[in-house]
Amino acid sequence: MKTWRAIIVDDEFLARVELAGQLKVFPQVEIIGEAANLEKAYELISSLSPDLVFLDIDLGVNSGFDLLERIDTGFRVIFVTAHNDFAIRAFEVNALDYLLKPVWPDRLGTCIKKLGDPYSGKLPEKLDFHDQILVKVRSGSRFIKVTEITCIEACSDYTKIYSSRKFCGLVHHTMKRWLERLPASGFVRVHKSYIINTAHIISIVETGDSNKSAHLIYPEMQIPVSRRYGSKLNLAFNP
Repeated sequence: MKTWRAIIVDDEFLARVELAGQLKVFPQVEIIGEAANLEKAYELISSLSPDLVFLDIDLGVNSGFDLLERIDTGFRVIFVTAHNDFAIRAFEVNALDYLLKPVWPDRLGTCIKKLGDPYSGKLPEKLDFHDQILVKVRSGSRFIKVTEITCIEACSDYTKIYSSRKFCGLVHHTMKRWLERLPASGFVRVHKSYIINTAHIISIVETGDSNKSAHLIYPEMQIPVSRRYGSKLNLAFNP
């Protein structure tokens, strides 16, 4: 039987024990690890690649949001916390649910129903244009709507995200992962290192030798369009 392979991240031992006990009545959820702090959680997620993380917000000197900023979220997140102040931010980072402690069995059952069928390789879910993502910037972190993304640039183990509000930030995603998550229309890969939002294209120009470049609202640079992806861009920009 396929199951949702889950990790519980909470700095309180008794809270982890209680939640693990409650989850025993749901055969579709398998607890594969527990962590009391950010470092242990990062280690477990990196090594075990869970499908689901039950995540406390208050982890002592760190927060659950710090973990999500640090790691590629190729899993579903359910926040389990004593604080109700962060519900909006939790859903802005696409959390599946937000459970308040103490967690009542009926409320947990409703949450588990949202999971649907056990993990089938289709995660993470598609983003909508109005969804928000969290990006790292020099001053900390900022949220950006998907519709505001003008360009995504490969940057070592990260990707650089450019916003129409004229700032950029980093996300620990691969280009492949972005193509899996971005809306089916509107975003086009134009080069091995670039994905662009066609809504923000100012012009497409010939650069010689049958090559092209795209000019966007931001960043103010020429985005190379490789021959391999040129036809896809033409179809998207001139439907």
